[in-house]
Amino acid sequence: MPEALRFGPYVTLGILGVGGMGTVYRARHPELGFEVAIKALSGEGARSEGDRRRFERELRALRALRHPGLIEVLDFGEQDGTPWFAMRRIEGGSLEDRM
Repeated sequence: MPEALRFGPYVTLGILGVGGMGTVYRARHPELGFEVAIKALSGEGARSEGDRRRFERELRALRALRHPGLIEVLDFGEQDGTPWFAMRRIEGGSLEDRM
């Protein structure tokens, strides 16, 4: 990753994965020192109204649900026109790897 990106107070450290609508970054809160995973809508999706609505529905659903099998959303916002949300980062590979 050539240059660190910022999403709110978080600074990216690398890319964890890329999907159909977004990119998931490993990021750090520089003042508090903890790491998170940030999902950001990417590319055309950041400009498509339909993808933005789906991304916002996903964020609302995750914020409304409480279950030990779901990762909690810690923060969210929009940076330079790109919506994003931060989740607790869990070590150990991807869900795809575990399946």
